[in-house]
Amino acid sequence: LETLLKRHPEPSWRALINAYPSPLGHVVGHTPPTWRPWGQDGAPRPTRAEYNAFVKEMDRLLLEYVGHDPSRWQDVVGIISGLSPSAYQGATDLMMQRISTIKAHPGSVALWTQLRQDLNQHRSSSDAKWAMPAAKLEPLAAIYERLTPADPVQAHSWLFDGDPKLPEGTTYRDIKARFAQRDAACETAIAAAYQSGGEKAILSIAESAPVPRMVGRAFTTGVGATPALALVAKHFGSDNRKLTEMARGALYAIYCQSGWDGLEYALAMLKATNAQPPALADVFLVAQASPDTWQRLAEERPEVQRRYWEQLNPFSASQNDEAEIRFVAERLLEVQRSLAVVDWIAYAPVHHEIVIRTLEQLPADLAADKAQEPGTAGIIHGIAKMLEKLDESSAVGDDVIARLELPFLPALLSRGHSNLAIYRVISNDPELFADLVTSAYKRNDGQMDTTSAEATPISAEIFARIIMGEGVVPGKMQDGSVDYESLSNWVSEARRLCAERGRAEIGDEYIGHLLAKSPDVADGLWPCEPVREVLEQMLATDAQHIGNGFVIGKHNLRGVTTRSMFAGGDQEHTLADKYREQASMMASKWPHTATLLRRIADGYKREAQWYDQESDELDQFGF
Repeated sequence: LETLLKRHPEPSWRALINAYPSPLGHVVGHTPPTWRPWGQDGAPRPTRAEYNAFVKEMDRLLLEYVGHDPSRWQDVVGIISGLSPSAYQGATDLMMQRISTIKAHPGSVALWTQLRQDLNQHRSSSDAKWAMPAAKLEPLAAIYERLTPADPVQAHSWLFDGDPKLPEGTTYRDIKARFAQRDAACETAIAAAYQSGGEKAILSIAESAPVPRMVGRAFTTGVGATPALALVAKHFGSDNRKLTEMARGALYAIYCQSGWDGLEYALAMLKATNAQPPALADVFLVAQASPDTWQRLAEERPEVQRRYWEQLNPFSASQNDEAEIRFVAERLLEVQRSLAVVDWIAYAPVHHEIVIRTLEQLPADLAADKAQEPGTAGIIHGIAKMLEKLDESSAVGDDVIARLELPFLPALLSRGHSNLAIYRVISNDPELFADLVTSAYKRNDGQMDTTSAEATPISAEIFARIIMGEGVVPGKMQDGSVDYESLSNWVSEARRLCAERGRAEIGDEYIGHLLAKSPDVADGLWPCEPVREVLEQMLATDAQHIGNGFVIGKHNLRGVTTRSMFAGGDQEHTLADKYREQASMMASKWPHTATLLRRIADGYKREAQWYDQESDELDQFGF
């Protein structure tokens, strides 16, 4: 390893660090193989003396080749808790000796950050067995202080985060004390930066901070409201998002101190400088989202109101008052934020009219906002919850819900949502069936559609999944039986509408798919008698595409099968015998249906032969 460190420094240094013993690692034992001699003649385990000598040499190489590069010292800090006492002392002494050259290197900030995180980890969990004692941490703390950057941005911007890792440790057991500790550190840092660098330093910190709003709040509480307003006034509604967030944070601290009096003062100051609507809207966005705020907002120009509702986070408003929910939802819909409404009211009590209006507007808003995809899980979950609200409402019919479901069917089906109103509606409405066929397929008669379909365009795949849904069975009664008259009327009307639209063949095929979903009956024959009668009626008029759809649909309904390796086509032989026997029992009274059953049996027979052949080949080759 030492030779490699001389010839190939970088990869060999990584090998040294990765091979170093770790106190936080784990050992996984293994059982030697019972039936094979693998691993039984391995090298003997090293003795404790040999192991200690190995680690001692590792310590020597570590300190000899670490050099002045902060990135290498960062690697050393990463394993320093596992070093022997002598190696730990040697590493900290060497780092302190070289602190000037290390700090002059551009990568010293990353090392400084690593030290801060390690100090926080050990001091925050001082009672843990793995934590280094306070006395042992003192050299690292001294090195951390010496490495602190002179630039106030680098020295302080990391503090303005939701949960910064303070070098003195964090009080995790008391959340109020933890936040008070954080806020005090932020106020001290921002006051020091303001004293040394003025407003320029504060603005630079805000642009570098993870949460610039915290910079503005700390400036107000640590320096004062008057200088804070003077600093942030020109940044309300600006194109610089970070500085706008800083301005809102400063104004929020003023709002917490003096309520609307402070905000009214800020509004008057902004209006005196002819501030634009975005700046004025920022003042209202700082206040609590409540009827009092909205009443004050109503006195402003329409442009200010629109900007407010475009920027408002609806979750800052109450979800307990239905009137407030409706008011906020209506304002958000006016500014094309139906997606935000979906997220907000999915679990809130709201009138069904707002739910309907939101789902009606959502497709257009999603199309306008290309950054949002309607197939993402969060959006579809909210849409599904809103559809459930409508389903539970006695004031909304299935036909309305089905129309609202159509634009979201691909995503709803892909997420496994099966209790859809469109299944129930299509079973009773042949016109909807014909509309969907029209939307999914082109005409087959060479003509052009004279009127544009109002239905939402869907793919043939989605239409097929709708048809094969569990709830789509025309003529099915509440007791599970099928009414012949209802079924016959549905099929006749669906065929007429599809034929008028130049889609007779594909319409017939999908009607066959639906008939294949006939429920089982008490006499053990399948399909049920009303379906047999409809099949006889249709096939007698040479509706062969219905028969083709019936056979294909029945095969598709079987789904996935499993079997043992040498079972062959036993399952398919059983099914073929079953349908052939049923065909013979129906042949005299329902000859066309019997012909279809024989076709199904022939299909299973072919599948059985294929599986038999595969099983024989496996057996032949000795599997």
